[in-house]
Amino acid sequence: GRECTVGSSTTLRNALRDCDRPALLFHFGCHQPFFDGAIREIPKTVPASVVGPNYVTYYMIKPNYKPAREYVFPALDLSFAGALILDIARVKKDLFFQANALLRERCNGAYIDCKDKPLVDSYQEYVFQRLGALHE
Repeated sequence: GRECTVGSSTTLRNALRDCDRPALLFHFGCHQPFFDGAIREIPKTVPASVVGPNYVTYYMIKPNYKPAREYVFPALDLSFAGALILDIARVKKDLFFQANALLRERCNGAYIDCKDKPLVDSYQEYVFQRLGALHE
């Protein structure tokens, strides 16, 4: 097997892809920071209302294994990224991330733009009141 090490001639992405242990790389941003601009040439899935797809916040999740299922959304609110990473990594989620993943699925990746406003209100009440996210 191959250990997960990064040598001077190996990039982090290649090291994670080629190691024996499961690994997942997540990156996001609106500045299109890598590939020396080649990111602009990669086809993107964006809502029809987006007029400049090269200037939206993008995300990419690269596991070195086949995830148990595929997660495809028209757009993904970044607030769902943590639970999505846990789902792809098959890591047990606590109560917050369970609720976050459920909202992500029911709202098809949208949070602020979720059509089910009572569901969003219920989620926020649960997170901020019951789970105590507003308490120090």
